[in-house]
Amino acid sequence: MGNKKAISPVVATVILVAVTIVVAVAVSYWMGSIAGLYTRFEKLEITSYTMTKDNVETLGAPSLTGKGWKITLYVKNSGSLDSTITSLVVNNKPLDSYIVGTNKRAEFGTQTPISVKTGMTEPVTIYLLEDDANNKVGFTAGTTIEVKLHTAGNMDFPQMMTLS
Repeated sequence: MGNKKAISPVVATVILVAVTIVVAVAVSYWMGSIAGLYTRFEKLEITSYTMTKDNVETLGAPSLTGKGWKITLYVKNSGSLDSTITSLVVNNKPLDSYIVGTNKRAEFGTQTPISVKTGMTEPVTIYLLEDDANNKVGFTAGTTIEVKLHTAGNMDFPQMMTLS
């Protein structure tokens, strides 16, 4: 046994430390990719909007008639998950619920559901009719409204705006 040689303790320590570092780096990359799968989220932002007031037929409303607004919201998905807008809420009421008799007072100008891919911006158009002497279910110039985008992930993304 006297003629057998082993590696020195210093070299053995260097090898063990190097192997430990390589294994730690590999595990951290693996865990990082798994964590990324479970931490995806949706986040929509209304980056800007345009508002035009005129006869809504002139503005392109599918089935409304009268004076009102065409509002185009530019919605950006800044989250890490694709998002789908399923409905829109104005002043805590669904857009579909603004009805007088059989006449709608508000409607989507964009086909729903609306898919917004990660990093992309999509336009969302809505039409709102102005109040007239016969009803008070429409909207009034100068008032502030809250518009909420509701997604398939059961999230709401609000934006305040003043009708001008």
